[in-house]
Amino acid sequence: MAQPYTVLLIEDDPTSALLTTRLLEAGSREFALVRAETLAAGLARLAQGGIDLVLADLGLPDSQGLNTLIELLHQTSEAPVVVLSSSEDDEHVLKAVQQGAQDYLVKGKFDAKTLVRSLRYALDRHHAEQALKQEQELAELIFQTIGSLVMVLDPQGRILRFNRAWEEATGYTAADLWDQYFWELLYPPEDQPAMKNLFETMRVQPGAGEFEHTWLTKDGEHRLIKWTSATLTDHHGQVLYVVIAGAEVITHYT
Repeated sequence: MAQPYTVLLIEDDPTSALLTTRLLEAGSREFALVRAETLAAGLARLAQGGIDLVLADLGLPDSQGLNTLIELLHQTSEAPVVVLSSSEDDEHVLKAVQQGAQDYLVKGKFDAKTLVRSLRYALDRHHAEQALKQEQELAELIFQTIGSLVMVLDPQGRILRFNRAWEEATGYTAADLWDQYFWELLYPPEDQPAMKNLFETMRVQPGAGEFEHTWLTKDGEHRLIKWTSATLTDHHGQVLYVVIAGAEVITHYT
């Protein structure tokens, strides 16, 4: 049998704590329960490590309402939190889920099966969120360290993001790009209408080919860039982002 998940129950009411313990013992052997009676005691136990999931009453002797959840989430990002509420109409319940709780249970209205299902759901959802976060961090790392000049545009051609290589090549920073269209930033006025039309073609016909154009840097220098574009669309085929990736063409003189 696999090592059971350790659940920290933060509950000051002994009757409620005993009932929850018995329900969990009856519902599954995959969870082991430890208890704290106050938020301070719960935070101290979390600091020791080894907690896989938190089941917490929002109304504790030393903390009330959303403050309880906020303190718990601040203490740990490794253990998902399921909140216990005395009423389904409690205004804090919905806000708790919006703030980061994985699920909620109403005291006196859940059985062993419901409790176990809620804890499993919280763990599965938390693991999925952690995996997505790691993938996003990896994508960001690749985005920032890749040698190509990369910028991300909205469907209208405004620059949303760029990587370090792009910043180093052009001299522009985030402060320079507020509501800027890429053709207005990187091309002289006489070339902007043609580049705007080219963007429209790229937007409606993904994979329009490879291009070479001279980009203007912030200092007014001219850089010959070979670049391509790609689009990201939703399930309806509507363009969400246009990604441009390029590299400077180094001219060798003999």
